[in-house]
Amino acid sequence: MGLADWLRLFRAQTWPATMLCICVPYLCNHYTDITFIELVLASILIHYSSFGHNSVMDYWYDVNDPSKRHHPLITGAIKLRSAHNVIHPMLIVSFAALAVIAWLESPAVDLALLSLLGFAVFGHAYNDGMDKSTVHSWVPISACFTSLAAYGWFMSHSYVDVTFAVLMSATFSAIFFQIAVSGNLKDIGSDPVNLLRRLGCEGDWSNGIKYSGKAMTLIITSTSIKGGLITALPMIVFGSESVNSIITLVLVIAMIVLTAYEVSCRDRDRALKMMSLVEICTLYGMLYGCVEPLLATIIAVIGVAYFFGVNKAIWKVAHPKV
Repeated sequence: MGLADWLRLFRAQTWPATMLCICVPYLCNHYTDITFIELVLASILIHYSSFGHNSVMDYWYDVNDPSKRHHPLITGAIKLRSAHNVIHPMLIVSFAALAVIAWLESPAVDLALLSLLGFAVFGHAYNDGMDKSTVHSWVPISACFTSLAAYGWFMSHSYVDVTFAVLMSATFSAIFFQIAVSGNLKDIGSDPVNLLRRLGCEGDWSNGIKYSGKAMTLIITSTSIKGGLITALPMIVFGSESVNSIITLVLVIAMIVLTAYEVSCRDRDRALKMMSLVEICTLYGMLYGCVEPLLATIIAVIGVAYFFGVNKAIWKVAHPKV
């Protein structure tokens, strides 16, 4: 039961996604300061505890999933009781830290705390069973991370406007795609309730996946909405001819191309690589849509280095094995 095992349980490699979810809204039309540093540090704790919580609550499903054999709870590297004893206190400390930061720093304390409450409620709804009990598990988890993004916004803003509406919609659509499309595609052969199968998809990773017309409509529509919202962000924040708008457009085009590769893959491992790249393009599209280019580039480089570096350190590969 070493450090690497705990980092696997926490899914530490994907921390940059949670950090961006909080910090991109915070930095939109704002600047870096001590509160930004506090939010970055708090995002580590909330990511490790909330994703660790998901790992713990999914244990009885994962024991029957061949693709999860390498998880530390399944291998026995970490005992389930030990995981519970670590994760739940971490959750309490994480939410307390975010609440205290909001109380001390937010210009809209009530809205920040309400958003944090939404993150907690929807996150528990997803982790405590809805992720495996309904084909509409995308609802609570999309609402969960949209609430976290709203928390980040209200840590530096006391109002809502068009930028807020587009950014929250982009966040919701990004998580929707990640769960409803990529997540269901990844687990299409093992998930007891799978939206893509409900829409008529057939086959699995061993025999090939055959997409139905309804499933392809979902994939194309959700990708188009997500791409349109992300493309609109820098036009609202910086103007249509800004460097940010150009970079964001390139990232959105890359996201669309990679999505096409993702759904056409016949190999699960290759599809996982495409899913990671699609998510990176999506997140960085929103990053450049809201944050000055130099700072956005610094954050992007650190995020990519962390993601692939930690994957290599704890999973022995440069891309996710889950």
